[in-house]
Amino acid sequence: MAALARSALAATGLVLLAAAGAGQANAGVAVTPAAAASSGQTADPAWEAQIAALLLAARREKPVPGPSVAQRLSGLGEAAAPALLDACSSGRVVLAADRPAEDLALLEAERGAVGAAAALLGREVLLRLAAELGAPTNAVARRRALLGLELAGQAEDLELAVGVARSARQDGLEQTEVQRELERTVAAIAQRDERCDEHLHRLLEQADDWIATSVVRGMACAQRPDVLLALAIELDHSPRLEPLILSALPRAASNLPTPYDLRVLEPVRERLSSTDTLVQRAAAAVAAYLEDFEALPALIGLLDSGDAGLRATALEALRHTSRRTYGPQPQAWTAWLERERQWYDRRVPVLGEDLVRADVGRALAALRELSAHRYRRHDLARLAVQALDHQDARVRSAACAALARLGSGASIAALCARLDDGEIEVARAAQAGLAVLHGLVSPPVLDGQAEPN
Repeated sequence: MAALARSALAATGLVLLAAAGAGQANAGVAVTPAAAASSGQTADPAWEAQIAALLLAARREKPVPGPSVAQRLSGLGEAAAPALLDACSSGRVVLAADRPAEDLALLEAERGAVGAAAALLGREVLLRLAAELGAPTNAVARRRALLGLELAGQAEDLELAVGVARSARQDGLEQTEVQRELERTVAAIAQRDERCDEHLHRLLEQADDWIATSVVRGMACAQRPDVLLALAIELDHSPRLEPLILSALPRAASNLPTPYDLRVLEPVRERLSSTDTLVQRAAAAVAAYLEDFEALPALIGLLDSGDAGLRATALEALRHTSRRTYGPQPQAWTAWLERERQWYDRRVPVLGEDLVRADVGRALAALRELSAHRYRRHDLARLAVQALDHQDARVRSAACAALARLGSGASIAALCARLDDGEIEVARAAQAGLAVLHGLVSPPVLDGQAEPN
């Protein structure tokens, strides 16, 4: 596992069997140009020339190919599928069948149109092409099969994608290229089909490390709560992949609203007690990214670790989560955490009452105090949301600014509702708050607000 831990950011791949008997799909078939293409040989240049002619005609019609170009290319039919996939992958097509040395470099929009044309041929066509390859013996065949699955594959096709990828020679360069292709394929399928998380454990169960890397990273690209949860749960099922899965969690969580599911936070928190310092370091970094405030005591404890790298990671995690800049001494962090806990237990119930009082001054003071704290900010944001319903527009506007400063996704829905506030200043404050939460601008500082020590 140590080797995987050190290469978790560099390996790739996943091992699964392709469809049973796919390797015999071409047995006894006469090799026509189309059959030769589907068996991994170079695509028929006649099809490439037709693709080139259609693209050149489109260039004369308008500078940027539109959907109609993809429609026309797909009209070439199933036999052109290998040529379309090769053109999308390589970005080039021959200009004439009898002059294969002369080719046309495709514009980025044209490559997109060619890929869209292949997808328009339908999932059945592209799946059949991938299955016919069985265990492809060359890079062109593998690239073609994986691209077809990338364009039209669904969750149940992940095993076929893995089976195609695992046929690559594990000789460094070829394996690295197939890793990237498999990751793109898994990512595209995961973004398209919400059932992919159901297949994750089975895909990883017997996977080689390089295959597992592609699958985990590709899945993480989906950036959906269900995939994030599936990856976190997999930490308990695949101990050897802990460093890899932990390294993928920030990508999986990216762009998801905060706070995160407790079922995601808890498996990460448990890894802070691992006997493997590499796992502990990865877990500390992820706990900080996910802002798990319940992990703070464990992170403070890691400041006493005998591993310098782990101590440094724990310190950075504490600083990120708390927005405090204390040094590496555990005593300072322990004292800060105790102060925050006492403040939370003593003041938050009182402030919650002040937020809904008719007294404008007390409501504004409560918002200032709440938004000056980082500890358990998602819970504080849920409390501050109450002030958005205050009868006084000044309090509602101040609540929008306070929620922006707290920066919790827990307040997004409530701020959206205030976009229709009858007071234009409140609506503008809500719009500004949402801009902060979406990372477009920096959070505001409320007048008279002081940072707690």
